[in-house]
Amino acid sequence: SRTGHRVADARGGYRVTLDPRRIAASFASAAAGYERAARLQQEVERELLERAAALPLAPSVVLDLGSGTGRASAALKQRFPKAEVVAVDIALP
Repeated sequence: SRTGHRVADARGGYRVTLDPRRIAASFASAAAGYERAARLQQEVERELLERAAALPLAPSVVLDLGSGTGRASAALKQRFPKAEVVAVDIALP
């Protein structure tokens, strides 16, 4: 695979090892067309934002792991305007 490789284990099976650098590079190379192709991610984003809107919270910090293009991070900042929104993603800029 482009992001890892299979390694034989002691029981005669295989395990997949993932290389974080290759994963990051793979995401980075797909970044230009991400919004057009990320239908599942957009549905999950919509669901999470709807649930966040229903919560009576006033956090000081919101952490967006796997922030992708930052679209959800911007929506979280609108939902929680007093919070610091920290967006983290493995993809290289």
